[in-house]
Amino acid sequence: MGNWLTAGGVFLFFAVVASAIGFGTGLFHYAPALDSGLLKVALIAILLPALGEEFVFRGLLAGKQSDLVRNATAIALFVVWHPINARLFFPQAEDLFGDARFLLIVALLGLTCQRLWQKTGSLWPPVAAHWLAVVLWKGFLDGPRLF
Repeated sequence: MGNWLTAGGVFLFFAVVASAIGFGTGLFHYAPALDSGLLKVALIAILLPALGEEFVFRGLLAGKQSDLVRNATAIALFVVWHPINARLFFPQAEDLFGDARFLLIVALLGLTCQRLWQKTGSLWPPVAAHWLAVVLWKGFLDGPRLF
């Protein structure tokens, strides 16, 4: 239970800072889209990006230890992956996924997930945080429905 309380606190910090960046720069717009499409997004998002990306960027590339170079590299690759992902799979999102405001929030999410991985020793809290961030973005903040 302690790991999940820690995860909740770390995620709340991420959510506050990401919201300040997103709303402050005009990237986010409060636009609830609570429809059946959101359930599809939530189901797909648990596999990709949440499980898939966290397994690669936290589980394989980053260490649980405080190896600054390895952890910073994993976070940097996580950020770089997003424009590549758009180019390869979601060309309609290429402009957004290359936007500096979006990439700043992605970097913050990568840092948040990395911190959760280190603090808890489990991939589940970073997976949950990543999933929740995607679902909130697409369900409430006018994020594009790419799948």
